[in-house]
Amino acid sequence: MTAGTPPDRPRAYVAAPVAPATGLFRAIDWAFVQAGDLTWGDLRTLVPDPTLITRLSLLQRLKSRRVRIGTVEQAAGARSFHGIVIAYCPDASMLAAAEALPGVRAVAAVASHNDQLLAWVAAYAPQHLGGDIVPARPETTAPAPARTGHILQPSG
Repeated sequence: MTAGTPPDRPRAYVAAPVAPATGLFRAIDWAFVQAGDLTWGDLRTLVPDPTLITRLSLLQRLKSRRVRIGTVEQAAGARSFHGIVIAYCPDASMLAAAEALPGVRAVAAVASHNDQLLAWVAAYAPQHLGGDIVPARPETTAPAPARTGHILQPSG
């Protein structure tokens, strides 16, 4: 771990093509397995758009169970949060905000677009909970084979 990186903590993700609502249930199940003392009030769900909270009945049901739901901007004001954060349809800034919340015990991501997860998965190698497997390491090209023969010399 380098300076400035968040502490080692459990991380997981659900990638597309799993529907985000189904992915959210998988992430919640995973969260409760991570901490036996977890309550609904110990969950925070970050959403990209605050209108999703009123538009999606799933989020309304979670809110009625005392799950904290808000945007990255709202989470930025948190001094501390001692629970588990689920980033719903995250982009890179949302995942960074989830990681940066002081006191977070675990982080899960539920993707609608897998490319948004690439850097986060490469950095933390989270547990895969469903959908496509996002590569844990960016693919690199194979090294060029060693050359044999004479090294070219300048003509004289």
